Amino acid sequence: MSSKDAKPFLVVLLLIFLSLFLAIIAGFLAALVFGILLAAIAHPLYRWLLQKFNSNASIAALIAVLIILLVIILPFVGILSLLTKEAFNLFSSTRELLTAQEPFQEALRPLTERFGFDFKEFLDTQLTPLLQNLGLTISREIGGLLSNALKLILNFFIMLVTAFYILRDGRSLADFLMKLSPLKTDEELNLYATF
Repeated sequence: MSSKDAKPFLVVLLLIFLSLFLAIIAGFLAALVFGILLAAIAHPLYRWLLQKFNSNASIAALIAVLIILLVIILPFVGILSLLTKEAFNLFSSTRELLTAQEPFQEALRPLTERFGFDFKEFLDTQLTPLLQNLGLTISREIGGLLSNALKLILNFFIMLVTAFYILRDGRSLADFLMKLSPLKTDEELNLYATF
């Protein structure tokens, strides 16, 4: 095989490996990007912690990530438990409403006679199925969230690990990328200062 024939082969091989790499990393790409964004947001906290812990980058990054973890996880767990409780209450209320239609109809009888509107038919054909569908939809969404909980936990873990290492080693990573860049040093500094 001559060098003329080898170049297209190597380009095709490189494209195949690049596409396979992207296929593997595609599932984690969002977690990596969010980890980088989280590190950028938490960087002032990290610098403050770095001063408090005598320039110990690992401890400062770890504490910054733990604080981020608490700020994100606690409200999320609270909202999820509240949503689960409300969905259960809605389902229970719908079930009670379906079993106790007689007192409900008696209370609405004066309105039915006055306006000529059949509330029993409205309740049976419109409101009850709507409430049942709403309760089932909410419980299905919560079930979907719980079934994807492992993937969610894994992505969240990858996001936190990415944030930790970006906080801790961000300067050395930026220096490494600057060495790889074909730009002149002044242009690189301007480019990195922009981001």
